[in-house]
Amino acid sequence: MQPSSQSVCAGTPVTFTVGATGTGLQYQWRKNGINIVGATTASYNISSVSASDAADYDVMVTGECGIQTSSTATLSLNGVLLITEHPASKTVCAGSAVTFSVAVSASGLTYQWRKEGIAIAGATASAYTIKGATVAHQGNYDVVVTSTCSPIATSNNAVLTIKPPVEITDQPIEKVVCAGDQVTLSVTTTNGSNPSYQWRKDGAIINGAIGTTFTIPSASTMDAGNYDVVITTTCNTVTSSIAPVTVKAVPATPIITATTPTVFCDGNKVELHSSTANGNQWFKNGVGIEGATEPILTVKAAGDYTVIAKQEGCTSLAAAIQRVEVRSIPLKPVIIFNADQLFSSATAGNQWYFNGTAIAGAIANTFKPLLSGVYSVKVNVDGCESEMSDVFNYVSTAVNSPELEPYLIIAPNPVKETLLIKYQGAPAKLTATLLDISGRKMSATSIFTNKYNLSMMHLAKGIYIVVITNERTGYRTQKSIIKQ
Repeated sequence: MQPSSQSVCAGTPVTFTVGATGTGLQYQWRKNGINIVGATTASYNISSVSASDAADYDVMVTGECGIQTSSTATLSLNGVLLITEHPASKTVCAGSAVTFSVAVSASGLTYQWRKEGIAIAGATASAYTIKGATVAHQGNYDVVVTSTCSPIATSNNAVLTIKPPVEITDQPIEKVVCAGDQVTLSVTTTNGSNPSYQWRKDGAIINGAIGTTFTIPSASTMDAGNYDVVITTTCNTVTSSIAPVTVKAVPATPIITATTPTVFCDGNKVELHSSTANGNQWFKNGVGIEGATEPILTVKAAGDYTVIAKQEGCTSLAAAIQRVEVRSIPLKPVIIFNADQLFSSATAGNQWYFNGTAIAGAIANTFKPLLSGVYSVKVNVDGCESEMSDVFNYVSTAVNSPELEPYLIIAPNPVKETLLIKYQGAPAKLTATLLDISGRKMSATSIFTNKYNLSMMHLAKGIYIVVITNERTGYRTQKSIIKQ
């Protein structure tokens, strides 16, 4: 039997033994090839091993047939237990593998890893690995090390922190807008450390769009498309759902046209036409007119009118304002007779009538009648006419001469071009003077004896007065003539 190598703790006994056969045997133990004094038996004992005893031992056995040397037995001393490298704290992404390890300067060691002070089943090596870390693995880890020679040693705590993956809690949503509107897409995330964002349109990166929101200040049809955002952390990358953006065209700005003048008298109306066939909304003085959605608006009241067009939820710009002015109807005038004159209660805009026919030029608020008949007056202010006044029956106090009246023929009446004046009495020198209804002389006085053709071709339509006078006697007569 050969002596066996041994590893022992300091201070413990150790014995090397050799087995040999024969008679008269002698033994000599050696340490590193040097004889050990007194070590001459089949066994060599060290009662308390120290560091100096660590060496290679063998024994020389001498018998009748010669000397035999045993194999070498090594005596080694187990060291003092000392943790030279403690496990380090780790921060890893969820799903990652993580390994804790310890370094110890001793032999004959056993290990037991713990989490929060509780032994982890099967974790009995110098390293402990978690293959797919989750949030549940977070905590404080240490290892208890035991050796054959020293007391138990416990490592420092190593803290395991798990970084959870970034998750999207609120996805960007679809937007349907009108051209010119602002569009804002947003995303909300949870977990993840220092996430970065990159918005995309139809899969292509949008330069500078790197926030939790993406805004288009004034959308055009070119901005329509499918948008998403890619979110990246040190642990993972996620892509949001698609948010379609639809940009609808804004209707053309309507144009207002009026079929009749937009300045008219009270009681009349005007039709305003929008160039847009459908979706109209009319406004008066900036306020929407309830129910006014047709392309034609009938207007009777003054104001500033405009119209917008609404189509598929989009609103055009307002049409240029069309101002409508409604003028008041003058009050019905009243005629007052005083000092051989007719007076109108209206100070301006008068038009006098004789027997229902307008008197040319009779536009003052007074009129001096020359002929018996029915007089009335109407007022026109800014193109708006009043009712006709009540009539005034005027009886002239002038007396036609009986010397002339029976012998005069004045025809035709009404007249269009030439008025024939024929006198059938005794020969006399006569004059003919033509006046308008207000007494204004319209032609030179003409002298004749028995017949005269008075041209009225150049005169305006209306009522005129022909005055015939006998130059010798001074007798005269007059007759009203209607010019057509």
